Amino acid sequence: QSQIHRIRAYEIVLQQTGVQLAGDPARIPVTYRNTGSVHLVVHKLDLARYVQDFIDRVEADDENAVSGYDLENLSYALLQDRGNGSYPYLKYRGEKVAEWDAKVNDAGDHRYAHADITSPLTERGCYVVEASCAGHEQPVRNLVLLSDIAVVRKKLKDQQLCFTVDARTGQ
Repeated sequence: QSQIHRIRAYEIVLQQTGVQLAGDPARIPVTYRNTGSVHLVVHKLDLARYVQDFIDRVEADDENAVSGYDLENLSYALLQDRGNGSYPYLKYRGEKVAEWDAKVNDAGDHRYAHADITSPLTERGCYVVEASCAGHEQPVRNLVLLSDIAVVRKKLKDQQLCFTVDARTGQ
């Protein structure tokens, strides 16, 4: 009986997007089951303030409060519950910039399906995307980062070489 309930349950997961090019509508990859509609809410995230707080902790030499993982995996560092509903991203969450419902194709066979939802987001910045569906009102979250720069990094023996360019032109 619990397996049948699990198969029939409404599910939604936001997949990682990587950095996307500013100026083009951001894509939001979604895996879902047993729903034909996804409700999305997007807030701006103050990434510059998050990075500055990280630098401040490093300069304060607070070993317990600093992990390189905080910058390497922003989604995990910002969106994971730290206990009692304490989400670090809330400190940096700004204004709501978009909210909409997206139709997805539910074949009715209780299988997982995947869709890339086109969003209205085109401006440079970091955004927190929250998705929910009927029967699964607790939102799932992920970050979407839109940028017009590209950074190429090469690790050398004792240092790193970085090259920054315009992502559209390569200049």
